[in-house]
Amino acid sequence: MARYDQLRYEVWTRCEEAGRLECWLTGKPVVQPGGFRFASQFAHVLPKGRFPRWANDPRNIRLLHPDVHATQEDYPEWHDLVAEYMAAYYRYEDPPGDCTDEPRNL
Repeated sequence: MARYDQLRYEVWTRCEEAGRLECWLTGKPVVQPGGFRFASQFAHVLPKGRFPRWANDPRNIRLLHPDVHATQEDYPEWHDLVAEYMAAYYRYEDPPGDCTDEPRNL
């Protein structure tokens, strides 16, 4: 299994076990495994290219409906989360949450 497939599986499993199979920003239902655009709903809070230490950390990923993932920058809650994560990253701490956190926009 490719690394990103494994990472998506781990995030999906965590969210499923926590009963959080919904868009973190809107609460919209997310695409089920095997569905069209399934892979495009896994959003890195901090971009993996600029923040390599957390690139493969499942706590740096939120489930976002694919349409929302394309417009995540339009949500103030996303900017708040990014700021929180950046602060933790530069303090060399672990990511401060994961996909099981309560949605911020509901």
